[in-house]
Amino acid sequence: MIVEDYFRRAGLARELLPEALLVDRWRREMAFSARGAGRSRAVPDLFEFPVPVESDDGEACDVPRRLAPEAFDLRGVWPGDVEALHTALVILNGMLQRTVEMTGTDWLGVYRCGEYANLGKSLLKLVYSGGPSRAYFPLNSEFERKSTNAAVAMSGRAVVIPDIREHVRAGGAYYPCDPDVRSEACLPLFSRLGAVIGVLDAESRSPLFFRPAILAPLLALAIEAPGHLPDPGR
Repeated sequence: MIVEDYFRRAGLARELLPEALLVDRWRREMAFSARGAGRSRAVPDLFEFPVPVESDDGEACDVPRRLAPEAFDLRGVWPGDVEALHTALVILNGMLQRTVEMTGTDWLGVYRCGEYANLGKSLLKLVYSGGPSRAYFPLNSEFERKSTNAAVAMSGRAVVIPDIREHVRAGGAYYPCDPDVRSEACLPLFSRLGAVIGVLDAESRSPLFFRPAILAPLLALAIEAPGHLPDPGR
């Protein structure tokens, strides 16, 4: 996908846009990271991850950061080929970890839209860096109202929140898992045909963190990651 096409489809505000040449530079870095991850013999266990307990009202992860007694296992909900899923997780994780190094963001995750066992139509977290967070977001009107990730997945429009506290006070969608998060950038992932097939979500404990220079590597990942997303239908 051409960088300018992504800018147009995602509807990013002009003042947030980095130079296309800078994004292309980071795209080459993403491609290099993907190749390196695919050749690596040191493969971590990426199928399971801890998840927090949901608050009683279902509006947030539990504030004291209590973890569920059992880890979430992607194999339990993935309807497609698990071996292909593992290959994709390794590559996506390599790209994601490199992006964290380049940006210094406190939390970063890649999600995939699909129909999953026991979950229904949802946005499923595949790989991430940072603290425990919700494993999936149902793609329905309720979660579109209260989750940035679900809203971006359903609209295909990027959301950059300079200050979470001001955003929430104004009635904006946000599903908190870390009370210290102050800013967020949530970017749609597009297929070659322009359909939304996932989301890239980044969070920082600093307000006004997602400036054009920080967004450039994130945009590069958002453009390159769809080529490595596993297909839940296969």
